[in-house]
Amino acid sequence: MKKIFLLATAAIMVLASCTKNEIIETPESRKAIGFENFLHKATKAEETTNDNVGSKGNIGIYAYTVDGATPTGFYADESLIFTTPNWATATTYYWPSTTIGDSHSETMSFFAFQPKNNVSDWTGYSNTSTKPSFNYSIETASADQKDLIVASAESQYYTTANNGKVNLVFNHALSQITFKAQGKDLNLKYNVTAVSISNVLSKGTYTYGSNWSSLNTAANYVFPLSASPVTIDQQVAGIFTNLGGTSSNLMLLPQDVLTANDVEISVTYSVTDQNDVEILPSTTKKVKLNQTWAVGKKYTYAITLPSDTYPITYNVDVIGWVEEDTPVTVE
Repeated sequence: MKKIFLLATAAIMVLASCTKNEIIETPESRKAIGFENFLHKATKAEETTNDNVGSKGNIGIYAYTVDGATPTGFYADESLIFTTPNWATATTYYWPSTTIGDSHSETMSFFAFQPKNNVSDWTGYSNTSTKPSFNYSIETASADQKDLIVASAESQYYTTANNGKVNLVFNHALSQITFKAQGKDLNLKYNVTAVSISNVLSKGTYTYGSNWSSLNTAANYVFPLSASPVTIDQQVAGIFTNLGGTSSNLMLLPQDVLTANDVEISVTYSVTDQNDVEILPSTTKKVKLNQTWAVGKKYTYAITLPSDTYPITYNVDVIGWVEEDTPVTVE
């Protein structure tokens, strides 16, 4: 389900950086570029939401002026910094005179992303039919993984209605993976000690408007369990137990997870009876995946664990009496 959150900001940027489009006016007449209404769809290793986006570090942003189909760099590799309750850059940029009012001859385009430090190899905006792109790598350790969010706002210009503020709508650019499990047999305890997913492509190029390409470099990822072990006391059929905590998720690149790529889930667990007597020693089960992970989707894998046990059962069959008549003579 797609959800949209509104992060209200009043980030009037007060900076005076020079570019080829900067206009010379009195401070009172110049129109500052501001940002507000950061919006994005919710997803969690830990997921970014309106409540915590300000604590996730700076937002990277690039800006361009656009004359017809020709963009020109306005500022590059800037940072939007959150200081409650506003977002702002360290310096102030102003709307060029060519982008002000209904008679404007140019517009502006903005491209933003978070986390800023994880993005590399930015490819600029040379024409409006080819959007900017960047390279991104997924950290191996789940604790280091970030929820990549991206936004763009094109064909922007100053009006009295918007007061020169740009609305950025942020979407989640990765796929989120989590796990839950149940035991196949009732009245047994399943003790899960490890869950991992292997041979997942970990590096790629994100292009605004067309998502991911050039995926490469297979990697293995360990899912962070909420406890060690996670004990599933299976008393009722069909009841699944979440294996992770509130932020126990994997943030991975969207991709076709095909059997040919040998992408597989591994689960290590043991089984005991209700008296904690071992029924199945620690064992690892694996299953290959064959599907597509889409941008901004959360996938919860519901795992059913077999006990690999063969309980001793009994069948009671009482043989019927064999009747026999025995003659007896009484004298």
